[in-house]
Amino acid sequence: MTVGEKIKELRSKKGMTQKELGEKCGFADSAIRRYELGKANPKLETIKRIANALEVPTWELLGISKQEAVLAYENDYYNKTDYETSELSPIIKDDIIHESRFNKLKNAYNMLNDSGQKEAIKRVEELTEIKRYTEK
Repeated sequence: MTVGEKIKELRSKKGMTQKELGEKCGFADSAIRRYELGKANPKLETIKRIANALEVPTWELLGISKQEAVLAYENDYYNKTDYETSELSPIIKDDIIHESRFNKLKNAYNMLNDSGQKEAIKRVEELTEIKRYTEK
């Protein structure tokens, strides 16, 4: 499956239009349409933005399993995509780090009772209002 076909599949599963996905990514819907039709190949940074908008790891859009992504990152080797390993490695690293942090947060949240879960949500929402925690 091509990257474009994967974008279309995931976008459809999320119930999003090309226009909605484009707006979430900061692209015109015509760009999304070209990618999905295979008339243009997105750069890795574009794939990362689309993956973020679709709330999936970048490797999923590239048709790479998580195991393959970890192996590629650890060995700085990858042969299943047209993208250079040097370009792919930092993006995969970001996704692996993000997933690891999210899993830690989810596990801690699941250990809380109902009252604690409500408080955790409130505190995380408070953190999103503090600039030093939201600046990249």
